[in-house]
Amino acid sequence: MLKKRYGFKSAAYPFTTENLADLFPNLPRINGRVLAVAGSGDHLFEAILHGASSIVGFDLSSNSLAWVALKRAAILKLDLKEFYRFAVPGESALSYEVYKGLRSLLSDEVKFLIDEQYVATNEDGCLFRSSAFFNTKHE
Repeated sequence: MLKKRYGFKSAAYPFTTENLADLFPNLPRINGRVLAVAGSGDHLFEAILHGASSIVGFDLSSNSLAWVALKRAAILKLDLKEFYRFAVPGESALSYEVYKGLRSLLSDEVKFLIDEQYVATNEDGCLFRSSAFFNTKHE
């Protein structure tokens, strides 16, 4: 029997494990449209930087899709330093106070998934960032 390795509740990758500078120029694009696995979201955000006019991200993992939505909200609302402090492991990682300011940019489904993690970690962003929600073995 095959072992199930990835599915609906699989851990999200916080950041890509590939070198996008080398990979992205070879990603198939048709008339500026990109279709890519959502994963960490980094491929999707990189596509924007390379002029994609339409981007579709897909993933089996609801955690990955929620993380991409949260990362997108952080990119839209925070400056680079704030984003770094929020997204990268450290004492301010996934600060609940910062998250509250991003919630208005998220769908109800994403809010539910992310709120569930903050409840499980007593609103401690550092615990959330190191929880099973994320695959951190490559960080």
